[in-house]
Amino acid sequence: MLENIIPINIYSSNYNTLFDNNDIAKLAINHKKIQDYNSYYLFSQKDSIFIDIIYKIKKSGLYSFIPYIYDILYHKLLTKVINNDDNYIIVFVPSDPKRFVERGFGLNEEILKLASRDGLKTLDCIYKSKHTKNQSLIKIKNKRVINKGIYNLISKASDNLDRVKKIYIFDDFITTGNTILSVAELFSPYNVEIEFISLVGE
Repeated sequence: MLENIIPINIYSSNYNTLFDNNDIAKLAINHKKIQDYNSYYLFSQKDSIFIDIIYKIKKSGLYSFIPYIYDILYHKLLTKVINNDDNYIIVFVPSDPKRFVERGFGLNEEILKLASRDGLKTLDCIYKSKHTKNQSLIKIKNKRVINKGIYNLISKASDNLDRVKKIYIFDDFITTGNTILSVAELFSPYNVEIEFISLVGE
C-alpha cells in the first residue's frame, strides 16, 4: 500500500521507493513544442503507474511523499535542463485556492520550495484569482476561455523579472497546455525567453 511506504531520499544509500528503481533509471527527458515554447517533462500520459501515484499524493493529501517526486524531478530533469543557464528564474502555476485549503498544501508550491532549498532560482510571483473546476472535468474547447484572465502577476514581480533572460514555468501536469500558456501570457511585456517544465506532459 502507498500509505505504508516510508519516504526516504531515493538517492541515499539505503532507501525504499515509491517506484521501481529500474523504471527510475530508464527515465529520460521528454521534449515537445507547445505553440512556440519548448516543453520538458518526465512522464507521459501513458505512464499510468507514475501518474496514479502523483494523483494519489495530490488528492489524498500525502504530503510526506512529495520529496520522492521532487528528487526524481531534480536529478532527472531540473539539473539537466537548467544546467547551462545562469540568468534565469523558475516560477510555478499556483494551485487552485479552494483545493489548496482542502489538501493543506499545493504540489507545485512544495516542489518550488524544495528547488529553492537546493539553490535553484525561484520566484513566487503568480496568484490565481478565483476557483475553477478540475481541468480534467472541463471539455477541451472550453478550457482556453476558462483559463483566460484567472492568473495574475503580483504587483512587485517586475522588480525581479526585469533582471532575468529566461523564465521556466513549472506545472505538475500539462494536458492541453492551455493553463501554462495562459500563465506564459503574463510575461509577454518582458523581454525574456520562456520554457515549460512539468512532471507529466501531453
